[in-house]
Amino acid sequence: MKRTSTIEPAYSLDAATTPFTPNTMRGPSHHIAATTLHDLVFAAAKRAPTATAVIDAQGSTTYAELCDSAELIACHLIASGVQAGDLVGICMVRSHNIIATILGVLRSGAAFIALDLAYPAERLHATIAVSGLATVVGDASGARVLDSASDLAFIDITNLMGAPSPSSTRWGATMHAPSSVPNGDPADLAYVIATSGSTGAPKCVMIEHGAAINLIEWAHACFSSEDLAEVLWSTSLAFDLSIFEIFAPLALGATVIVADSLFDLGIAAHTNSVTLVNTVPSLLGEQLNQTTLPRSVRSVCLAGETLTADLVARIHADGPYSVFNLYGPSETTTYSTAAFIAPGASDPIPIGLPISNTEILIVDEHLNPVADGEVGELLIAGAGCARGFIGERSLNDGAFIDLDGTRWFRTRDAASVRDDGQLDFLGRVDSQIKVRGLRIEPGDVETAFRSFPGIRDAVVVSVCKPAESVDELAAIYAAPNDIPNRDLRAHLALRLPSGMIPTRLVRVEATPRLPNGKVDRAAVQALIAKAPPPSFAHFEASQYTTALQNDVAVCWKTVLSLAETPGSDRDFFELGGTSLLAVRLIAHTEARFGVRLPIGTLVTHPTVAAFTSRIESTRDGAPFRSVEGSQHFRGAVSTLAPIVFIMAWPGDLFRLRRLNAKLNGQRDVFGIALHGPESTMRETTSVPALAQSAFDQLQQQGIIGRGLHLAGHSFGGLVASELSQTLKANGATSQSLTLFDTAAPPRARSRRIVRRLVAESRRRATMPISGRGFDEHLVALNDHFESATVRFRPRPIAIPTLLVRTVEADGTGASGYRQPDLGWSPHIRAPFEVVSRSGHYGTIFEDPQFEEIVRRFSVFLDAIELSIAPTS
Repeated sequence: MKRTSTIEPAYSLDAATTPFTPNTMRGPSHHIAATTLHDLVFAAAKRAPTATAVIDAQGSTTYAELCDSAELIACHLIASGVQAGDLVGICMVRSHNIIATILGVLRSGAAFIALDLAYPAERLHATIAVSGLATVVGDASGARVLDSASDLAFIDITNLMGAPSPSSTRWGATMHAPSSVPNGDPADLAYVIATSGSTGAPKCVMIEHGAAINLIEWAHACFSSEDLAEVLWSTSLAFDLSIFEIFAPLALGATVIVADSLFDLGIAAHTNSVTLVNTVPSLLGEQLNQTTLPRSVRSVCLAGETLTADLVARIHADGPYSVFNLYGPSETTTYSTAAFIAPGASDPIPIGLPISNTEILIVDEHLNPVADGEVGELLIAGAGCARGFIGERSLNDGAFIDLDGTRWFRTRDAASVRDDGQLDFLGRVDSQIKVRGLRIEPGDVETAFRSFPGIRDAVVVSVCKPAESVDELAAIYAAPNDIPNRDLRAHLALRLPSGMIPTRLVRVEATPRLPNGKVDRAAVQALIAKAPPPSFAHFEASQYTTALQNDVAVCWKTVLSLAETPGSDRDFFELGGTSLLAVRLIAHTEARFGVRLPIGTLVTHPTVAAFTSRIESTRDGAPFRSVEGSQHFRGAVSTLAPIVFIMAWPGDLFRLRRLNAKLNGQRDVFGIALHGPESTMRETTSVPALAQSAFDQLQQQGIIGRGLHLAGHSFGGLVASELSQTLKANGATSQSLTLFDTAAPPRARSRRIVRRLVAESRRRATMPISGRGFDEHLVALNDHFESATVRFRPRPIAIPTLLVRTVEADGTGASGYRQPDLGWSPHIRAPFEVVSRSGHYGTIFEDPQFEEIVRRFSVFLDAIELSIAPTS
């Protein structure tokens, strides 16, 4: 049930801080448990071994199973020569196995460092070199990425998963650890985070167990057990938000929900019970552009970027939720301050007050405390401070300083204390940049530029598109001749993570500099601002070699707001693409084609043709199935009968996605599209033939014979009604039929309704199926539907039927009918219910009525399954 009041935090942030000198703050003090991260999890396993620890797309893992696997991995690592205090890399596909591996590495006495498979091999090798890494554990995917590191010991642990423990004890029984496993200490190294470095190589931050435990204990004080019941793990293990997402729930005995990205919410059924979401503002904004958050979500934590009042308002409008703005660099263990953001907050949104055992100091350029309200550099001290960086001593000496006997980390962030006592983040005091939460040293990117033949110099800055309110990377580079942007980005993609590659590139003859020889960054910004936009040349649709290329091109046109459809060799970034638009396009692609693509795909596959090829090669490995003309959302409760939804119009895939989210992902939902490039619509002209085609797809997917609930919108409702007859003729059954604004034939739509339908579908849809103009396509598609409709005569329907219809101001409904039943009563020989809502034909799936419509739909289905006649 949706909550109706704001959820207050379990932890009183207002009383969490006491000032001790001007512009200084101290968080509440508490004793830090003298233990380790993995021992917290093993203790939870001892309390409840059969509780669910991890859920991913493949299923669930209990605490007993998770800790058995961790013990096995620990013993295997020790037998392979790993010793206490070593650093072990983890490079493997994201699943419950990676969490078992983390625990296994820690259990062996070693620390871990993440090697993200999405990063280019050269970047991973640079991290290996800086960290001095000698051993990596992983799977076949990790082995392929690191195959050129000949002096690296790679341990493939795939075959260990699910094997019996060498001690022959289960965690629900004796709980005795093998004697070879060392005891841990809070001062031991737990993990290393590789961040961007100003010299062109990563910096590796060392975090001890005690620092991480301070974060976890704060989380347990700040968030209730209900908040942490099922926490979404959607960030990269190489990004320290993941430490919070994994260990805050596991140390409590709660559940981690593994997702490839935030965009799994509302798509992957196993994510529909998530209670806490932890992400960066720009990604959440894109998620809300696509769908709502699951109704199970209680808390939304945002970090890594500036949070705006506009996004806060959007979150609370959908909630309400507990919204937190969290701040902290990797060097102080993920989060150092926290602010609870109530509805109605205005810009600037504060970063709050220091968390437990944390001190804040604001100083001037001479490291003297500034007066109250003045701007200065933010310093952080306390239990969360890192051990330091691996490598040069000068790096540590510059970042960690001693003031009056206290060790402080210099964040290089500007801040001030507000009148209400909270902190405001005011940007950087140096040139460091953050994009989608990724901390970027310009020197790191500039070094990669200079490795390209012919480039003498480069300067990387951040720019902001006012319409998007999100920083983007841009660069100028000094070279004697123009370099194709595509070649330059391909060069950078071999060396840098996708988030560090500038989306705007400008060639100059020489880098602008000040009289003192330093780069004139204001002049660099001006050069980028006045550089002409990328040229756009129109390519006829006939240049596309496949219908899928054409569909992708139209999707690009929509996302990039282009006047014309781009040709197959057009570059996304040259057409004005940004990293935020790349996120948006990936979300559209996932919803439309049912594939999972990394956000960096557009860097390595920047053209329509290349991007299409990537979609084709990914389809077989998608977490949910995408077969010809269909979309499959797997439900969390296998005992509930599946819904088969016949989708008639472009944009219905988004409707299906929203429907699945509103149903809370409890049922399998299988959608069959009648309009896509791979559907049979162009070859099949009758409703019975389309119903047979749908039946064939259901049979192919093993869905026949499960007591299906059939549903359809518009013309899709006619096909759904006939599908019930096809199922019966083939010895299968259907339990119910739901018609969304489907009128009984042979009544044809008025041209007024067709025009409105075209306008609504154009606004909502992502892509047509041919090179014709979109309006013409929709009109032609409507004509096709009408031709099939006037020749179709429904057979008697003998299953309970629900009709959901919209009623316009003049009293008319779909196809101009004034009858409440839209002409269906003569055809139905079973209980028949009609639900009416104000609106018109194109808006039946839109708010505000949509949630109520889905509720009535769900009640109808539940009543059928309980053999209780549905009530109005």
